[in-house]
Amino acid sequence: IPTGTSAALETTENYLNGDVAMTNSGTSYDGPSVYLGPGTWLLTGAICVKMPYTNNGWVPVKLWDGGSSVLDSPAGCSNYAGGGVVVPVQGVVWLTSPRTYKISAIGYGMTGCTILASDPTGYGATNKASHLTAVRIAT
Repeated sequence: IPTGTSAALETTENYLNGDVAMTNSGTSYDGPSVYLGPGTWLLTGAICVKMPYTNNGWVPVKLWDGGSSVLDSPAGCSNYAGGGVVVPVQGVVWLTSPRTYKISAIGYGMTGCTILASDPTGYGATNKASHLTAVRIAT
């Protein structure tokens, strides 16, 4: 960065306000989302999915705008104790018009999963477990 200049980065973020029940296997459920204006954006976030007891399967996660996927990241889980999985996501998008991006998950082969808003251990801050942050890196 040249001396004598400064740049402020524009950011926007969103966290879930409550848990999202994933009642049907194979159905996509939406987690946090952000509305973005034109520009180049770095998207980064994570989704925390609690698994039902005695279920094994995949939790496909995608970062997308509801039509085009920026990232698809399946997470496998072999679970016999009611645990879960945290799936991080990130990507860069170039927008010429405003658009909403979100993180979605599917309980593939499982019913009764939940996208968690808060850390299930109680250690972390409330409503910070599933989140999406965008940083405009160019206009």
